[in-house]
Amino acid sequence: MLTVIAGLLIAVSAESGTLTLDGELVQGALIIGRTEPGTTVTMDGERVRVSSEGVFLLGFGRDAPPNSHLEAVFPDGSKSRRDLDIAKRSYRIQRVDGLPPRTVTPSKKDMARIRKEIAEVKKADLNADDPEMAARIIAGTARSMGLDVVEG
Repeated sequence: MLTVIAGLLIAVSAESGTLTLDGELVQGALIIGRTEPGTTVTMDGERVRVSSEGVFLLGFGRDAPPNSHLEAVFPDGSKSRRDLDIAKRSYRIQRVDGLPPRTVTPSKKDMARIRKEIAEVKKADLNADDPEMAARIIAGTARSMGLDVVEG
């Protein structure tokens, strides 16, 4: 197996398959991978979706562990396994200390009030006649974005 590292590009050549990764292997990164169409790719045992052109994406969370394992099974049955060293990223984290717990984690009653206030402000932008309808529209939009909506 031949491994080439050039800048931010990592290429792994197997007997008949090629696997390239473009991007910085660091926490919070998005990597673009390319391989032969029909290749099966897994990262840490989870299958990765590969397009019909052989393009795939890998994402590392902000607290990703320092190592990941990438495996490719090429159409001819040959395999390539790559251990990826994920660099730790420094994040500029800002803190606000001394806030009342009620502000940080609002009660259900406070959340209901907050939702109604947002609905009142947004009512002009929405196709809704009252705050309850606006709140339902906003909740529906949030759900369609994959967010959990807690009714208060």
